[in-house]
Amino acid sequence: MDKVEIDKKIKNIENDLELLENGRIYELTKGAGIPKCSTLANRMKDDLRAIVNGFGLLLEEETISIDREQFDMLTGQLKGISDEVAILSKKQPDALVNTFKVGLINGVLSPLKEIMREEPSAEFLDLLVEPDPEGKSDKSRNTYSDTALILSQFLAACERYRKKYYAIDDYLNVL
Repeated sequence: MDKVEIDKKIKNIENDLELLENGRIYELTKGAGIPKCSTLANRMKDDLRAIVNGFGLLLEEETISIDREQFDMLTGQLKGISDEVAILSKKQPDALVNTFKVGLINGVLSPLKEIMREEPSAEFLDLLVEPDPEGKSDKSRNTYSDTALILSQFLAACERYRKKYYAIDDYLNVL
């Protein structure tokens, strides 16, 4: 149900309430074509149920749209980070990733993992290990090659997620 249909249902309830307010019910007027109280009550109940369900669907669609926007933004960032880490991994595969980069990477991975929390692959998606705050080094225990592996797992999971939930939408948008 869309906003227009919800507005129609609201207008129906307003009309039925106006009939009640003006005493235009069968029990009072005994006129032909005038609805009974029970008829008005049932119509209003059905319209209210439809409105509540319609708003629920609209909120769900809006939430899905917001999640998709965030997912698209984060996967774009993930791709960029992955490309950079791949370059660094080729140059220095065993070099340690600094604290700033770990925070930046986990800032993208964490919300992606939250979006995909219901997926079977979610339990296999790991964040980078944060450096010890008491440590004297600004380096983490993550090497660039380890980080590249984690990022590739996230990229694969994101691709499966996109195919599972967005493939039909993407196809329809092309038409």
